[in-house]
Amino acid sequence: MFLTVVLLLTPISGIGLVDAQETTSDDRFVRGEPDLDVHVPSNTVAPGQTQAIELFVTNDGEIQVGSVNNRNTVTKARNVRATVEADDDSPITVETGTQAVGSVTNDQPKGTSFRLTVPEDADPGEYDLDVELDYSFTRQISDRSGITDERSASETRTVTIEIDDDAQFIVRNTSTSAQIGDSGELSLEMENVGTRTAYNASVRTTSTNGNVVFGESAVDETHAGSWEPGEVKRVTHDVSVRDDTSVRPYTFDTAVSFDDRDGIENVDDGISSSVSPLPAQAFEVELTESTLRVDEEGWIRGEVTNTGPATAESVELRAPLADPNLYPIENSYAVGTLEPGETASFALRLDVGGEAEAIRKLIDVDVRYRTMDRNKRVDDDGDVIVDVQDRRSEFRLASQQDQITAGETETITIEVTNNLDETVTDIEPKLFTDDPLSAPDDIAFVPELKPGETTTIRFEVSVGQDTVPKTYAATVDMRYDDADGESQISDTHRVTITVGEPAETTNPLLIGVAVALLVVLTAGLYAWRLR
Repeated sequence: MFLTVVLLLTPISGIGLVDAQETTSDDRFVRGEPDLDVHVPSNTVAPGQTQAIELFVTNDGEIQVGSVNNRNTVTKARNVRATVEADDDSPITVETGTQAVGSVTNDQPKGTSFRLTVPEDADPGEYDLDVELDYSFTRQISDRSGITDERSASETRTVTIEIDDDAQFIVRNTSTSAQIGDSGELSLEMENVGTRTAYNASVRTTSTNGNVVFGESAVDETHAGSWEPGEVKRVTHDVSVRDDTSVRPYTFDTAVSFDDRDGIENVDDGISSSVSPLPAQAFEVELTESTLRVDEEGWIRGEVTNTGPATAESVELRAPLADPNLYPIENSYAVGTLEPGETASFALRLDVGGEAEAIRKLIDVDVRYRTMDRNKRVDDDGDVIVDVQDRRSEFRLASQQDQITAGETETITIEVTNNLDETVTDIEPKLFTDDPLSAPDDIAFVPELKPGETTTIRFEVSVGQDTVPKTYAATVDMRYDDADGESQISDTHRVTITVGEPAETTNPLLIGVAVALLVVLTAGLYAWRLR
């Protein structure tokens, strides 16, 4: 070891440097130094490979004088740098230069890593590497005298690396098809980087986090059989990810148990890897049209988008309908397969009860689907907001008759308009009248009316001779078949019929007298002219 001493002096009036005897009597005086060492937990490398070796620096520094409360002040090694070097005759080549480790205290070791290359023809065995540690520290502090002793140090430690020509394994790549809240496959792409064949190999993988497990267990084992040097195998485990898991890497520890060529059982453990689960499967449901109306059947039409991350098969939309005034007619719609980012249309047919209110309603829409592994799943986060329209009559009626003369039978005409959003057929309007009106012909027939279409119907109405002239009310009901062929009865519609004054009647006797007088007057006029 070589030491570079730096004295930081703070002059105090009338006092120079104090001697050792004087400072040691100071109860605020502390002296000590670090004691660094290095450790390599996994020191085995394989021929023909470049591998990263983890190196940890520990500190067992002691206080020589002073209180233990000031331990870190004089035992902390600051700005630690580590340089690893191999002997000239060593087959090992150090690929990494000086590494900054940072500060190392008694209770806080620090680690770093170095990459080592071992040639294919390297002889198995143990080889030493020198680790040079450069650092600075505070040798002593005296608050009373104001003296601080700062030093730099360089020490060399030795670590042993073993070149093992037996089978050794590393994880080249990891992947998973498991999504959050679902299960899938964990795939480990592993290679035998050793120089020997592993026989009867078995791969045992342990999850280090309870949110990512193998069924109900944290451990799963897979048989791999014989494993040649340089051979890459794909090792798979069935893995489950809990609902409350976040998307981040999760660590797995893997060990490979195998028999060597002599039948002796070996274990290569400490193989670490990580993988991030896929985000939870999600869908976006959007409303495009609603025809819901009080006391009518209507449609909810919309679009569903697979927002990923995986393909969803056998996609079906359903409305659970917790509202007591909504009734399902066709409340499921099959979409089929949806690739990530793909959108499809859907339509759900519902019946709105007569007790419902014309208000805005929130309707849940569930997306049911199968994963690529054919497992059934439900995304119940979807919903749509719809405006339920107020009740309306199925038909609009308008009377075209001016009036009927008392004592007469006449035909009245009424215009009927289909007020629904569907075509109706076999419409049978029936006229209901009360005395003094009567309807000898009170039924009409209309084969079909399309939405918004208008037609004219006619009824014969009789009015009694002594009917008081005024406006009277009659009603019209209509039986019809809706678009599904189901028979319906419309609301009752009121129509008005106006009765006019009766025509004036002429006395036959008066007519005869008038005719006789006319004859006499004519004869007298003719006789007068003859004179």
